[in-house]
Amino acid sequence: MITKDQIIQTIKSMIEPLDFVYGLFEGGAIAFGRDDEYSDIDLHIVAADDQVTEVLPIIEKALAELAPLRDKYEVPQPTWHGHHQTFFRLEGHPDWLMIDCAVINDSAEDKFLEPEIHGHHVVHFDKTGIHDSLPLYDFSKTENKIKRRLQIMGPHMQMMSHLPSKFLLRGKNIEAFHFYNGLILRPLLMLLRIKYDPKRYDWSARYLYDYLPEGDVLKFEQLHFVASPEDLGGKIDEALVWFWELHAEMLERHVTNHV
Repeated sequence: MITKDQIIQTIKSMIEPLDFVYGLFEGGAIAFGRDDEYSDIDLHIVAADDQVTEVLPIIEKALAELAPLRDKYEVPQPTWHGHHQTFFRLEGHPDWLMIDCAVINDSAEDKFLEPEIHGHHVVHFDKTGIHDSLPLYDFSKTENKIKRRLQIMGPHMQMMSHLPSKFLLRGKNIEAFHFYNGLILRPLLMLLRIKYDPKRYDWSARYLYDYLPEGDVLKFEQLHFVASPEDLGGKIDEALVWFWELHAEMLERHVTNHV
């Protein structure tokens, strides 16, 4: 079985000599000190703007020297983050040993390397001091986004939260569950992140168990396990009570006290 270290070192040996590749950084779970046997490999490669498209084919060739490629998924352009990204898996290896490679323009303002947001990346090489020259993190920008989001969430919930119950009354339980997840649990999750992990308020359930207190994460977890339509009705009510409590608390923290 090929190890993660072998994979990374093979990629490193192929791209470090290239004069248009400036840095190789490993993020994901390892950047937060939470990697385990199920963690994938998250690699950020910074390259010259006019040659970023040359990097991923070289990485693919390097991986093919270790084992045949089983799966490859190239994220269609333009990506939501603006970088070039491809996922690979190797034949004969577990599904979770996925290699996630993002190639980033050297000129990109956001390289997804800020330690305050993305943890402390492992620096495999950094030819131009990219990591040391990252701009200071400015939480005020995130604070403004949170403030605007909180001001929208209340009116939206007030108008839309009846939909899950309406579809329960119609006996359309699949639609009721769908709207429960999208219109009630999703904004409730954002409020929990705003309270306990505001820098990553929009990270959905990612690393949720690491940032919420045990009582809150278990309470939120149980809201997802619905045994019957009758059970869903009770959980809608419970989730809404919690939403409005949190919403009032977060308005006080991020809006009222910042006027």
